[in-house]
Order: sequence, then structure tokens, then C-alpha cells
Amino acid sequence: MLRAELAPLWTVNLLSLISQGLGVQQTFRVTPQSVEVVAGSDVTLRCEVENQQGSAQWTKDGFALGFNRSIPGFQRYAVLGDESAGVHNLRIRNVTLRDDGDYQCQVTPYRDARAIRHAANLTVLLPPTSIEMVGLVAEAPVTVRAGEPLKLECLIKDSKPVSQVVWYRAATPLRLNSQVDSRERSGSGPHLSTLRTKITFTPTPSDNGAEYSCHALHPALLPQHTPLVARVRLDVHYEPGTPQITGYEQKEVLHPGHHQRLTCRVSGGNPAPEVAWYREGALVDPDFTTHGNYSVNAYEFQVKASDNLAKYECRVTNAVTPEAKLAEVQARVHCKLGRGAGRGTLPGYTVRWAEYRCEAKNAATVEPLVASVILSVLFPPSEVSVSARPLPIKADSHATLICESGASNPQTKLSWWRDDSQLQPGDVEVKPGQFGGTTTRYSVKVGVRMEDDGAVFTCHAHNHLGATLQGNLTLSVFYPPVWVEEPAHQLEVSEGENVLVQARARGNPPHVTFLWRHLREEGDEAEAVMRGPVLNLTEVTRDQAGLYTVRASNSEGNATRNVTVRVKYSAVITSVTDVQTVSVGESATLACMARARPLPNLTWRRPGYDFTRTHLRQLPAQNGLQLIIRNATIDDMGAFTCVAMNEVGDAAVANATLLISHKPTIDESVRRQRTSAEVGRDARLICRASGAPTVRFAWYTHRHTLIHPPTYTRADQRYFLEDPKVLDGLVTYESVLLVKNVTAEDYGDFECRAENRLGSSRVTLRLQAPTKPDTPLHLQVTNATHNSVHLAWTPAYDGGLHQKFRIRFRADHTSRYHYRDVYPENVTRFSVRGLAPATTYHFQVVAYNRRGQSSYNHQPVLATTTGLRRSSVSAPPAKTHMSGLIVVITTLVSVALLVLNVTLITCFIKRRARKRLTASLDKGSTKTATRGFLPPAAATEGVLGQTLTPMSEKVVCEDTSGRQECQASCVRAATTCLVHPLDPPPQYAHSPPPPALLPPQYAHGPPAAAVLPPPQTDLTLGICDDGRRLQHSAAMESEARYGDPAWRTSSPPEQYEITSLDPVYPLPTRHTAHHPPPSTHAQSNGPVRRNTPFRLHITKDYIRGGNRNPPMSSSVGVGEGLQFATPQAHVHALPLTSTPLLSALALGARRPPQAEVPLEQRGHLV
Repeated sequence: MLRAELAPLWTVNLLSLISQGLGVQQTFRVTPQSVEVVAGSDVTLRCEVENQQGSAQWTKDGFALGFNRSIPGFQRYAVLGDESAGVHNLRIRNVTLRDDGDYQCQVTPYRDARAIRHAANLTVLLPPTSIEMVGLVAEAPVTVRAGEPLKLECLIKDSKPVSQVVWYRAATPLRLNSQVDSRERSGSGPHLSTLRTKITFTPTPSDNGAEYSCHALHPALLPQHTPLVARVRLDVHYEPGTPQITGYEQKEVLHPGHHQRLTCRVSGGNPAPEVAWYREGALVDPDFTTHGNYSVNAYEFQVKASDNLAKYECRVTNAVTPEAKLAEVQARVHCKLGRGAGRGTLPGYTVRWAEYRCEAKNAATVEPLVASVILSVLFPPSEVSVSARPLPIKADSHATLICESGASNPQTKLSWWRDDSQLQPGDVEVKPGQFGGTTTRYSVKVGVRMEDDGAVFTCHAHNHLGATLQGNLTLSVFYPPVWVEEPAHQLEVSEGENVLVQARARGNPPHVTFLWRHLREEGDEAEAVMRGPVLNLTEVTRDQAGLYTVRASNSEGNATRNVTVRVKYSAVITSVTDVQTVSVGESATLACMARARPLPNLTWRRPGYDFTRTHLRQLPAQNGLQLIIRNATIDDMGAFTCVAMNEVGDAAVANATLLISHKPTIDESVRRQRTSAEVGRDARLICRASGAPTVRFAWYTHRHTLIHPPTYTRADQRYFLEDPKVLDGLVTYESVLLVKNVTAEDYGDFECRAENRLGSSRVTLRLQAPTKPDTPLHLQVTNATHNSVHLAWTPAYDGGLHQKFRIRFRADHTSRYHYRDVYPENVTRFSVRGLAPATTYHFQVVAYNRRGQSSYNHQPVLATTTGLRRSSVSAPPAKTHMSGLIVVITTLVSVALLVLNVTLITCFIKRRARKRLTASLDKGSTKTATRGFLPPAAATEGVLGQTLTPMSEKVVCEDTSGRQECQASCVRAATTCLVHPLDPPPQYAHSPPPPALLPPQYAHGPPAAAVLPPPQTDLTLGICDDGRRLQHSAAMESEARYGDPAWRTSSPPEQYEITSLDPVYPLPTRHTAHHPPPSTHAQSNGPVRRNTPFRLHITKDYIRGGNRNPPMSSSVGVGEGLQFATPQAHVHALPLTSTPLLSALALGARRPPQAEVPLEQRGHLV
């Protein structure tokens, strides 16, 4: 039975706990993340809130976008997602550069739920608009001479962020030491940048026709986009090669009448070379043809005897060659001479080399007499051959050059030449040759080096009988690779950049291979990373730093080169002391080690901490820094920040915590010593203590009974202890005692005891009924401008209820105070604007809740606004010459203007005096007026992280010296409407309207079937209209009663009249609007106001103060109670009743819930 009765009670408690969200804080389920987006695309910033209780909105660069999910004024912005599920994703369509900035997702506080916010950065990427080669015509070749330096400059314009660039030769990326990149500001916009890049190199013949290009790299250039490239093609002019003659061999003998074809071919050369044939110095064939990379001239002729020993030359020239390049042959033609005992054929000669005898005999001689002679013919050598030994010839060795001549008579003389230098001495060997001649062999031994590869040695052969024969020998010297283009010894790049290192080497044999190896640290084994002449590292990381070795190899050996790649990267803290606990008086050491390139600078920081008692110790081996604190005290306890920073990237930070062992110290601030709760509500008593090691809590009731941990087995258990939690992650602990369904017996003192192994502390916390708040503390001026003063204060005890704040201030020369209500209500910083420059003001702050208000801070805070800065432009004095007539005319005009000004000023003063007198008579004895204003949303400014919203200002006339001026200002203030809802006093909020305020036919209460006007939840319009009509109606009624026309000041202003067609304030919506039957009061003593509906005249002071007795003034007349004015009727007096009149105006009036409050009154968390 008992269990059945308790079930509903548990259900109610559970539902109450869920509805109140006790201890549940709103948090982010998905936080906004910074993102980069290309201009023109769409982006979504995600934001999802768990346990959302407040209102969510987005801000951009500190400007609140509002709570409307369609975001008025930002057509491309929209908040998407299920709002009830806490999804508030910000969608931006067609992103532009104006959308670049900081965005923040914010949720306002609600009851115990704290405000939360999270920021994200939106970076808009703009690709470069164009790329061009500076000073060059697009698609036109660049003419350059081989061997002369060439500079190429490329411009990549208007991008965000600045573009990167890679130079290419054909399809091969280049990494030249001569490359210089510089960033320039763009003239198209402040956020755009232009990159200027230059390279310098020396073109070779192989660069003829090669394409060089610069490629723009940018994150906004997506793969599907057209690459942004600027290209240029080189036209390299260079000399042609050595001409080669074919179709005739040097040993070949031609026959007269034979058709001979001589072909001269030359390779290379730009522009294409000219090839021509010459015979004995005379041009015989200038026609040639060009095929690709070579030119040819073929000369045909019929051999004649006269061609014997004729010299045919092939001459090659182009625009680059200073002299023609030559190749020649000497023709040899076979000829026949007479007959003899022996014949021999020799080029150009037919000789008889047998013995010629002459025999004489007669009859007397037994034997003939004989005489003989041997014919000796002189002839030159027919050929010469050259060779070298040993083969192959290697560098840094010796080679023997051998030259052999054909048969000749007399002996041939041989000699070796290199350029213009003769090589000697040498060895000569002569042997018998053909035709009775001799052959000669001449050899020279020379030292050979790598530089001799391709060197031409010439052997000259002659015996003074003909032309000198030549034999050319081109050496092919084998040698290991040597560097043509050496890679840089050291290369320094930032992490994330691309590394391109090119190496070029030559050798003989010419086939050279390249291998790159990487040695990270000394002692490690080198790792092969790449083959080929180019080392290409894309988006290099710090792990790729180290020593790279490139080895160029051929069959003769190899050459190596070391390249040190140093990668610069931002600091990273590798080790830091986490938590160190010491006792008071001991020394503490906090260590921090970091890694970076260049080496980072390590520092220890802690705001407001005195580091003069500390000692720093460097740890060079670990690249660390120790912070040594001697004789530690409680004040040393806390977090110390190690900061490591170098020139690259952001600083790295890490915290080291120092704990000082001490017994618990309880926070005994006044705000925490009292807790208020109404009967039937729940109360939370908070006990906060600091200590190390871990602090434990114990709670006692005012009857000194220990409160045990949470127990839910008994239905009457109303005390619950929440699990203690660490607030700062260090030594500050908090324990909460929850008192459910407070009764009057619970009011009293509770004791909280905090203890650890070093001791304990206790504090008494009082639970009491709600009261008015205490006076705010520490009011101070944080800043002042020429028209505003920024204030800040510390809230005191709130009395257990939601408290608000109000600022009052006055100028130093007056005693009249101005009042400003602080809005939003939960801020403790406020900016008072609209002040006069160079004026001293007195400021005071008060706190109030629905139980009352505190006193103003006793000592006002003084602040002086700054003066206006006036700029003046002074012109140099000019010396002028004025005639006497001009001086007289100028004086007369000045006097006339002065008289006119005095007249205008006098008229203005008299007119204003009449207006003040009229306003004073209209106002009567009314002393206060409330003036509300609503500045436009565009003028709402942030003050110290908060947003200023509309506020109300109250002008109180407390001095008697300037009463007329004060009353005039009050009258002017009365013409402005309140914009904030006005609640009646709580004791009258639900009271029915008194009969005194009902129409005459309902004076004794409305009939059951009567339909009263609908209740309105905002007194703004009623107060505004009544306040506007009050003064004019009072004067009209006085005139009707006393017949004194002096009371009438003027006709009713147009703004004081409300017609039945008024769209802003229709008559049926007012509580006091009533149209009596036409038959009522048919007789009148003159209309008070034509076509004016039934009205209730009530002063604004009465509405503000909630007084039971209406104020009496001379403008209303002598009467009792309030008066109704009906069309064409007498003025009827209503008797006073005990029920306050405000209850009739506030019938059914309640403050709208938070969700229905307009955006301007809810406030922004900016």
C-alpha cells in the first residue's frame, strides 16, 4: 500500500528533475571546424548542440547574425538542420571574398545552463587571375645565343593566398639555384597577392627549340580546371659542326673521263648553315639542301687529267660562325707514260725502273761492249695513315701516336702537331717501299688527361715534291664521370615545400647512371631513394631532412656529391613535466624539452607571476630548459606554460603543473556563504575548497547531523550530495548539497567540512528565504571616450533570485541623475553613451530583484570624457593690398550681418521661452517622465565583448534651481513611448479590474455575458497614448469646467489623436476604450473633444509606481479619483476604491516567455 502511494510521488519528482535539467549543461555535440573554400562554391559550417536550452545564433567577425534561421540581410546565408535536435549548420552559398573571416556558433545562457560558444575560421581561396612571361610576346620564340646568360621572369597575379610556382624544361621540373621568388601586393585588392619569379641560366645548343614554362600552383586550382601555365620556346643560335666529305677516299685513284660525286654534309647549326664547294679556291657549286638538323651539298663532275692533285674544298658558314669551317680532298688521277723494259704505275707517273743498257759490237769484238744506267724517278708519298696505342686510351696515362707514310722518293718527312704546337721528339723508322721508294714511320709518346678527350692531333707528311699530306687523329680518352652541373652543397627549405635538385655529369663512355641515397643521421645506413639525375621531394617533411649523396657512375669509375637538406619546421615540445607535487619550503623543478629547426627559443610564462625568485638552467644536449623554484609557497602553485618558438610557424605551448601540498582552504566569499530558496523549491548549497592532495567533503545539518551520500531507497530523503568535482583540474574541489522541496524547517545553518591528510577546514553556509540583493562591489571605469564611459563591477549576493542592474549618473555641475538599465541582464560590464565631451560624471550602480533593490554604492566613481579632436589647416599668411573703398564696404557688410544675427537670436530666445512656459503649464506638477528609445540595429555596438541593446532612461528632477528647464525636459521626454514591456507589481498581477475603471454601465461589475476587451500583454501603447494625451486633455477639461480660456494653449496635436482607423493602435485592443450608448448624457455643455472615444486619464508616475491614490495636479482640476471624458458628455468623477488602478491595466499581463521576446531584447553573445 505504501509503495503504491509513493509511486506517483516518485514520478512527479522524476519529471520535475528532468524538466528542470538539474546539473545538465548544454555542450557542443559537433563543433565548428575551420575550413578553406574556393570562391564561388558552397560551404557548410557545422554546429550541433547537446542538451540545448538557450537560443543559438552565429556571429561573423563579432557581428551577430541573429536568431532567425533565414538570417535577414544575408540572402546567401541560412541555418540548416533540425532546430529541435540542436542542429544549427550555417550554409553559405556562392562564397565570395567578403565571407572570409571568423565565425562563431553561440548559445545563450538559460537558468543554470551557461552560455557556450565555439569559433571557426572560413578562409576563402581565390585562384590567380593570370600568368605571364614578363617582357615577352605570347607564343613568340625567344632568340638567344648559345653561351650567353638568359633571364626569364614570370608573373602570377592576384591570388589568395600567394601562389607557388614550379619551372619546367619540357616535362622536367627545374630546381635552379638562380631562382628568385618574391611576393608583391596586388593593386586589385588588399587581400590579394602577386608572385614574381625569376630564373637565370645559360642556354646550350641542346636548348634550341626547348620549351621553358612556369606553372602556377594554388589550392584553389582544382584538377578539373585548366592549368595556369606561361610558356616560352627558345631559338638558340649556335655554330654548325665540322663538315664531313663522302664519295671519295684519300687513297682512291681516279681515271680521266670518270663521273665523280663529292658529298659534303654538316650537322647542327642554327640558323641552318650554308654549304658550298670550291675548286682551287674558286666557287663551283653553291647549292645545298637542308634536312632537319643537317645540310648537304652534292657536287658532281667528270674527271679530267687536269684534276690530278686538284684541291676540292667544302666551306660551311652561318650567322654565328666568325670564319667558315672547312673540309677538303685532293684528287689523284691515273696517267700513262711511254714504254720501257719495266713499267710501274704511280699516281701521276708511269716509270721504268729497270736497268737501261747500251751494247756496242763489231766484227772485231768478241763480246759486245756494254754500258748501263738505272733510271731513278722522284715522286711524293701517296698516302699517310695515323693510329694510337694502346687502346682504349685512359685518362692519366701515356699514349703513342703513330704516323706512317706511303712510298716516296726521296724519303718523306713526318711530324706530329696539336693545334699550332709540334710534338717532339719522336722515333723515325724508314723502310724500303714500292717503286724504288721508301716508307717512313714516325711515333710520338704523349701524356693523356681527361681534357684530351676529343682532342685532334695532325700528322704532316711531305718530301717537297707535292702538296703536304695530313692525317688527323681524334683521341677518345676514357675517364670516370665529372660534374657538369654540381648540386648545391646545402639546401634549406620549409616543411611542406617541394625540393628539386638537379645533377649533370659527363664521362667516357658517355653512358652515366645516377643514384641518390639518403642518410638521416650519422651512424645510420644510407638508403637508396631515387635513380636519375634529379632528386624530387614533394611536400618535404622533417623526416626527409639529412644528408643526400648522389653517385654518377660509368665503366671507368664514379663521382659522388653530398647535398645536405635542412628542413625548417616549427617548434614541437617533446617532453614537459606534467605534475609535480612538493611541500611548502621545498624546491621544485619543471623541465621542458623541444625540437625545431632552427633551434627554438624556450621560455617559461605565467601571467602575474614573479619570476625573480626562480632560476633557469639550460639543457643543451636535450635542447631543454628547466625552471627551478626554491622555497616553494602556496602562491607558487598553479600552471606554468612552456613556450617554444622559432621563425617558422606558430609557437608550441605546454603546461606544467606545480602543486603545493597543503590542507584545504575553503572559499568563504560572501556570495557563497548564503543560499536562498523559497518554500517548496529546491536549493543548492555549494562548498568550494582548495587543497592538495585530494580533498574530501562532509556535510552537517543545522542539527549537527551528518548527511550521508545519496540514498534513494527512502521516499522522504530530501538531502542529496553530488559527486565532488575538480573545477580547475588542479586543487580546487567543489561539493554540492541539494535540498529538495525546501520547508521552513530547513532554513538555518549547514556546515561543510573539507579535509585531506594534512588537515581540515570548515565553513557555515546559511539557507534562507529569498531577499533583496546586496550592493554590487568594485565599480570601476575601464575606458572613456569623448561620448561614452565603460564600466565594470563585481556582483554581490543576488538574494537567491535573478538580479538585474541599473546605472545612475550625473554631470559634475548638476544634481540631476540619469538612469540606464543594464541589458543584457546577466552582464557586469556596461557602456554609457551619449555623454558630453570633456565632462566629469559621477557613476553609481544598484542591483535589484523582485524582492527589492540594494543601495547604491556609497562612493560614486568619477570619470571624465575626452575632448573632441579638431583638425585645422593653417595656410601661410598672404600679404594682400586692399584699397580704402574695399575696407569700407567690408565693414558695412559685417555690421549688417551682426545686426541680423542679433535679431534672429532674440527672436529665437523669446520663442523658446514661450514654448517652455506652455510646456510648464501643460505639465503642471508632474515631475517625472520616462523616455524610452530604440536605436537602430545598425547602431548597436559591442562593449567589452557584449552587445548593447535598447534601454530606458529616466530623468528625475531633484534640484529646485532649474525647475522650469527640468520640467520642460520632462515634457519633451513624455512624448516618447516605452519599448520594454512593463509588468505590474506582483501582488496585483492577477487582480480583476476595479469597478471604478469600468464604463458607467458596468460600475458595479460587468455582467456575466459581458465581453471585456482582450487583455494586452504590453503597456507600451497604452502608456504612450495616455501620456501623450494627458497634458492636452487636462487643459481642455479645465477650460470646460472653469471657462478659463487661458488654460488652452493650442489645438490638440495630431500625434495625440487616435482615430478609429489607426493601424498601429486600433481602439478595440485597449482596456480603457469604451463607447457608451448614444442615449447616455445626451445633454452637454459643449464638446470636450470631437469624435474622441472614451479615455482614462492616468499619469505615467502612477503607472510606474503602482500607487493606490492617483496623483492630483492643477491641470486635471479639483476632483476626486479619476475622470472619464466621453464624447459630448459631462466629465464624470469616479470614486476611489481600495483596488489599485494598475490592476485594470495589467489584466492578464504576464511577461512573454523567452522564445517570444524580440531579438532586440534577448541580447547577443558577441
